[in-house]
Amino acid sequence: MDELNQQQSNTGNSYISPEEDRKQNHWLPAVMKSLHIFTVNWKWFLLSAVVCLFLAYLYQAKQERVYERTATIAIKGNEDDSRNKSVNMTMNGVGTLGGLNDETVILKSHRLMRRVVKALGLDVSYTTDMGLREYSLYKESPVKVTFFKPFSGNVTFDIEVENENSYRIHNITVAGQASTYDKTAPYGKVIDSPAGAIMVDKNPSTLRRYMKRTVRVARTSMESAALAYTGCINAVTRDQSSNLITVICHDTNVQRADDIIATLLKVYKEDIIETKNRKSISADKFLTQRIQLIGGDLNSTENRIASLNQSMGIIDFDKNASIYLDQSNQARDEVMGLESQKNVGVFLRDYLRQQGDGNYQVIPNMGDIGNAGLTSGIQRYNELVMTYNRLSSNASQSSPVVHNALEELRSTHAIITKTVDNYINTLNVKLRRANAVQSSINSSISTVPQKQKSAGDIERQRKIKEDLYVYLLNKREEVALQLAVTEANVNIVETPYGYAAPIYPRSTRILCYGLIIGLLIPTFIFWLLMLLDTKVRTRRDVEEACTAPVLGDIPYWKEDNDSSKFLDRNAGGSNYNAVSEAFRMLRYNLNFIKKRSKVMMLTSSIPGSGKSFVSRNLALILGVAGKKVILVDGDIRKRTQSKIIDTPNHEGLTTYLSDETADLDSLIIPEGVGKNVDYMPAGVTPPNPTELLMSPRLEELNDELRSRYDYVIYDTTPALSVADAGIINRVVELTIYVIRIGVEDRRFLPEIEKMYKNKKFRNLSLVINASMRSKMGYGYGYGYGYGYGYGYGYGYGYGDTSSRHHHSSRKSQHTEANHEPKLLSNDNRIDVNKLNDANKQD
Repeated sequence: MDELNQQQSNTGNSYISPEEDRKQNHWLPAVMKSLHIFTVNWKWFLLSAVVCLFLAYLYQAKQERVYERTATIAIKGNEDDSRNKSVNMTMNGVGTLGGLNDETVILKSHRLMRRVVKALGLDVSYTTDMGLREYSLYKESPVKVTFFKPFSGNVTFDIEVENENSYRIHNITVAGQASTYDKTAPYGKVIDSPAGAIMVDKNPSTLRRYMKRTVRVARTSMESAALAYTGCINAVTRDQSSNLITVICHDTNVQRADDIIATLLKVYKEDIIETKNRKSISADKFLTQRIQLIGGDLNSTENRIASLNQSMGIIDFDKNASIYLDQSNQARDEVMGLESQKNVGVFLRDYLRQQGDGNYQVIPNMGDIGNAGLTSGIQRYNELVMTYNRLSSNASQSSPVVHNALEELRSTHAIITKTVDNYINTLNVKLRRANAVQSSINSSISTVPQKQKSAGDIERQRKIKEDLYVYLLNKREEVALQLAVTEANVNIVETPYGYAAPIYPRSTRILCYGLIIGLLIPTFIFWLLMLLDTKVRTRRDVEEACTAPVLGDIPYWKEDNDSSKFLDRNAGGSNYNAVSEAFRMLRYNLNFIKKRSKVMMLTSSIPGSGKSFVSRNLALILGVAGKKVILVDGDIRKRTQSKIIDTPNHEGLTTYLSDETADLDSLIIPEGVGKNVDYMPAGVTPPNPTELLMSPRLEELNDELRSRYDYVIYDTTPALSVADAGIINRVVELTIYVIRIGVEDRRFLPEIEKMYKNKKFRNLSLVINASMRSKMGYGYGYGYGYGYGYGYGYGYGYGDTSSRHHHSSRKSQHTEANHEPKLLSNDNRIDVNKLNDANKQD
């Protein structure tokens, strides 16, 4: 080995150990193999990519085009608190802390979409075929169908536009039941069909465009249509500090998407106005009832005063009683003020007690009632009432938003009720004190007539009721003004707009996916083939598993009529080709394995590895160098070499081993292989080949041959099949182990390494046979026909190999037999056709 490394270094072919090679180029083989797979099989990659691109194109061509349209609206903030408009927005007529998120829910509500579907007639759809996909018609539909029968199930049918005067209706399906109805009718006439009474009108502006085309008409319920189009709508807020909402609609028809958004915003504004009106109407109803009640009490009080003045008469006070009267008046005014505030408090308490769950009403604004906390609580309570009523009309009672609003409303109602009670109690205390003061002053006025005191009491009551009556009249006028206002607190910032190109399908992306899949499919197939392939495909496979020296690579040699591709026996392999050069390199490397190795044997793991091919051509190439060589057919079981060289019945090795009187010269065929290369056949097949090879006569034969020849080459049996190779190995100095690409199983390589490490064979070296790029592109080819078909059916052990060896050999026998490279010769002693026939039997 040291001599070989030194010589290769001197000649520029420096030897690198497998370990060093793996460290230096651990990634390069994988990259080169991947590139080689692609370059060798580029047609398959191209075909797969084209097919997948075509399928991707068909897929995207069949998909409906979906367009995106967008509009933007602004919600006006509360004018009384513009600094906190991002938190406390007045939206949909209700002050709410929910901000814009509540409004996005309302915009996407099923309730509003039902009104949109009804306004646009979206429960009836029109489509037609446009190439590979259906095209959604809307206002450009050539026909419009009017249904006179209430909805009773989904209906679909085809209308064929025949001419400008008539149409054909057929393929009617009602609630999943197909009908054979087929009729031609004029436009504008009511017909009785399985779908009920219908009338088909024509659209003069688009009728000619769809002449002789079929329009598919489908009718569904309002609820189903509303659900379908609700899924096409989305409302999002720009950010938390903005009062802008973006409304997005995805639809297969641009005009319909624009109309849906525009109609939705219109319905949304109408809903806001209706919500405001519901609040004002409720307040107006309450105020009217209270005005009627207070007006009746005021009228009764005034009648009492008139009757009292008329019956008893009222005189002026004396000047000396003016001071007491002034004091009495002040006390009376205080009592009247307290009683007025108490009446308002009692009214609020009674009004609040009348309300309960699900029946909360807005408390009219009473102005300044003398308690700032109660005033702010009433304002907060009114806001919560409107929030709850608005949310409950847009969502179910089980909604978390509605439930939270109701709980907050209940809590606020209880707090206000308690505050009103405390307020009334406070007024009662103040009123008792004021009455006590007034009673003290009145008791001091001894000269005031009792009549005047009675009149004062009645006048006080009249004054209280008059003030309350005027207050309620003013509030009712304010409510009337609110009813007259029909403007919503919504501004349309952007009308529906969007790109003309559809957002779905994304044709470029689908085509890219198709291209990627097209490239991945052959990649996966070739990867799977590599994964399932257990054969040796490259020299690197051998070097990674074995540390034994590799003497050379023998290229794949396919039979051909061109004789320049074969070693010529007469020319001694002097003709130049890749195979002959490989054998010259093998001969060259033999000089540095062990210079004094004159005796060598060739073996392999399994049959079909080409050891016989390598042995006879190695002998021939050594003979070309002027060496005296003899090739001995050591395969006394199968006699492969003897059959190929057409000496099947010639005496040979077995004759010498079994007969001590045999003449060695008579057993050797001079130049039986080629110039300077003699040949010793295997001889007759013996019944006991193993015992015969163990005879001492083998040593005697080997010594005699060593004395006559420069090189003695034994062609033996496979090492893992029978013991013959191991027996012959005792007389040799060098073992050449032939590994054939595409035949040798990688699982056998550890066994070869073990034999090398344990020195089971003398000076074990490797020769790689049949190296050739495979058409599969991931290694080297299958079945390169140097095999000899070791079927071995003798029944005494030669063919009785392990099942895995036998299976591998039989798998390759058929293909290898027809491709065995042979020693072609013009020597009249050896017929080429016979060589071919013998090789096919091998």
